[in-house]
Amino acid sequence: MINWLSSKLDRISKLDSYLKPEKVEQSIKLDSNENFALDSQYIMKMASRAVTHTDLREYPLEQYEEFYSQLSSYTGIDARYLGVGNGSDQIIELLLSIFGKGQEATVFTPTFSYFINRCELHGIKLNKVPLNRDNGLPEVEFLKHAAQSDIVYICSPNNPTGNQFPETQILKIIEQLKEKLVLIDEAYVEFGNYSLAKQIANYDNLIILRTLRVD
Repeated sequence: MINWLSSKLDRISKLDSYLKPEKVEQSIKLDSNENFALDSQYIMKMASRAVTHTDLREYPLEQYEEFYSQLSSYTGIDARYLGVGNGSDQIIELLLSIFGKGQEATVFTPTFSYFINRCELHGIKLNKVPLNRDNGLPEVEFLKHAAQSDIVYICSPNNPTGNQFPETQILKIIEQLKEKLVLIDEAYVEFGNYSLAKQIANYDNLIILRTLRVD
């Protein structure tokens, strides 16, 4: 038992940690969903008003239904297909802890490093497929590895390259991987050309991650 624990701790200690991007002067930082479109004083007034109208001793249970209703309206999908977490990072962690044990995952690289880090933490074998020189997705090679995996992760638009693969290409991949858990990370989809949110009801194996900041 001690040898098992020591080997686990030794493996974990050698993993790379997630590095927060440096703040660049005279630029707008968006990697954590910062919202600079709203004035900071306006946000402070909203927060102060919320505190005065909320009894902090109680859970806001009555607001859940309204929250899901608004999310449904914004995304255009039925509320029964929605699940909310404390950021997509938490949802990725939950999914990998539930479905990832002893499994394999396929990703293209470079992509969102947090997903790769969490797979390594949970001991999930990673099949990494490098993007083409133009940051395009090598579809044949990707599908070859994905077919041998259990979990497939696609960041759309991709972080850090910023490009989004053709919608027809991603739908083709999902269609051919119906027996795999496919995660489409649309954290920055508002900057993309399309969202696959409305496809969620068509595939039992598809999970789409979105992010939002409530101000």
